Amino acid sequence: MWRNHKSRRGVLLLLAVILAASGCSQDVVEISEIALVEAVGIDYDAERQTYIFSSYCVMPSSLSTERSGKLSNWVLTGNGKTILEAAKSLRSYAGKQLIWQHNKFIVVGEAAARERFYEIMDFVTRNREIRLTSFLMISDDKALDKIKMRMESGELLSNELLGKVHNVKEWGKSVSQSIQDIANWNLDPYRGYVAGRIIAERQPEEKKETLSLKGGAVISSGKLTHWLDGDDAIVVNVLSSGKWRNLQFAHTVKLDSSQFTLFLNVREQQIHTAFRGRNPVIDVSLQFAGTIGELGQGLQTDRVDEIRRMEQATAKSLEETISKSITSFQHDLKIDILGFSTSLSQHHPHEWRAIQKDWKRVYSTMEVNVHAEVNLEKQGMTQYLRNELTDDE
Repeated sequence: MWRNHKSRRGVLLLLAVILAASGCSQDVVEISEIALVEAVGIDYDAERQTYIFSSYCVMPSSLSTERSGKLSNWVLTGNGKTILEAAKSLRSYAGKQLIWQHNKFIVVGEAAARERFYEIMDFVTRNREIRLTSFLMISDDKALDKIKMRMESGELLSNELLGKVHNVKEWGKSVSQSIQDIANWNLDPYRGYVAGRIIAERQPEEKKETLSLKGGAVISSGKLTHWLDGDDAIVVNVLSSGKWRNLQFAHTVKLDSSQFTLFLNVREQQIHTAFRGRNPVIDVSLQFAGTIGELGQGLQTDRVDEIRRMEQATAKSLEETISKSITSFQHDLKIDILGFSTSLSQHHPHEWRAIQKDWKRVYSTMEVNVHAEVNLEKQGMTQYLRNELTDDE
């Protein structure tokens, strides 16, 4: 036992020596020697057949006690005939050791998305330095221009974009997808999908442009094919698996000679698939909970029958809006961006095998029915105050 105890003490002493030695090793990287990559931009010059790889980096400052703990940003670019070559050439300009594990965004320029998106997705999914949880955005112009923009708030680009992504659940008119989500869809030959879209625009009464997430980018057969507007983006979010759970969006409805606006949450979403003979049929059932945001003159929310009319009018309006978007996806885009093919193949494998070779034609003509129910749970602060005054009297 004494020998065993002595052996343990020897091991502990050896570990202590190793740890002490490593503290003064020349291989230790100081904080002043690193830069954290927080966003990546990928562009493509078709004329020169060259990729432009850019990185938005933040550097912890330790130059003085006054600036200690603050972060400064830095944009690097590299060119190459392949994405990997462009990414590697970027390091020749870097005077810091680049740390990639904190990257939050991949921004792909429009030209690159239209001509080389398949290669870009192959690169980002194979590269172990890039986090699969990063959000992928398609720029309506060059990605580098978006990466280099200064934020009006003074915030870091990555923090500003992350806040905009989180705000989607309270707006609904933009789409945000992670690399991991996109990688799961990218190799499916029967469906497309919608990635995020990032644009630069001027706010009202402002001269400078700011970054905004609006609508979405339709990807099919390994390339960007179309842009989606904000209203279609709401429908994509409402009908996407998991996306609708925390979503709230505003919807305006006309009733008689007046109108009202509701804040709506999706309480339940179900997409049922069936076959009538050889033809697939999709039934979409949605239950919404609503809160009155704005109320036009002449509408009386203290009457049960009026509330019921508002619920029915909203349900009808939602059915028409969602059906209109789905029809556009079928007839105009001709791309299954909602993944109906996946549902059919999973739940009806035998019938799916009979139509999969002719899926594009079947998709554009198949029947999709939308049914919505709306329940007004809250009537807003005005009605609450009115009830309080009535009770006091």
